[in-house]
Amino acid sequence: MRVLNKKYWPHSIELKNVDELITDPDPRQEWLEKNVQNGHYKIFGFRPTTYAFRYQRDAVMFALRWS
Repeated sequence: MRVLNKKYWPHSIELKNVDELITDPDPRQEWLEKNVQNGHYKIFGFRPTTYAFRYQRDAVMFALRWS
């Protein structure tokens, strides 16, 4: 399991059931590109997938939309 540096990525959300939403293009990735500034988020792993954010507001908006 990867441990994120909390200095750079203090907010993270882990989605466990991403299998049901796997499509090409990924709707979560598209949403992030449209709504969160580039460099303010990172995506790690696959099943479960971890989305890390620099700012709490971005993490909350992502969680409200995709959790």
